[in-house]
Amino acid sequence: MTAAPHTPTLKLARTLFAVFAPCALVLGLWLLLAPQSLASLLAIDPAADKTLATLYGAVLMAVGTGSACGFMQPQQHLSLLLFIGSYKSFAAVMLLGRYRLWPGSDNMPFSTAWIALLYALMAAACLSLYIMASRDKNHA
Repeated sequence: MTAAPHTPTLKLARTLFAVFAPCALVLGLWLLLAPQSLASLLAIDPAADKTLATLYGAVLMAVGTGSACGFMQPQQHLSLLLFIGSYKSFAAVMLLGRYRLWPGSDNMPFSTAWIALLYALMAAACLSLYIMASRDKNHA
């Protein structure tokens, strides 16, 4: 049995991990088993090579597994928030940059814009929570 988080920051981290775990595990498994069906749902055209979908599916499975552990013991898994926040920040910036800054870039598909927005919001939530938890730890 796990102890309940004691601070509001840890309670919030536990809630975030509770959301991330099932979402990441389902999306990761979907990418590993049926990448074409997820791509068609998102209206994106993946390369014929399924390597990237497999690699990203594996990363999502790891994030889901780590988030499940974070749900059980948030204080021991706070660094996962830094990882998630960092990679989602880079992804959001690169998606926006690829469609807006590169010469000759295509118009950004609607689904890509939503993914970039959601990634930016998740990154902000994770990084903010990581910073708050670090401050709580330093003041304890």
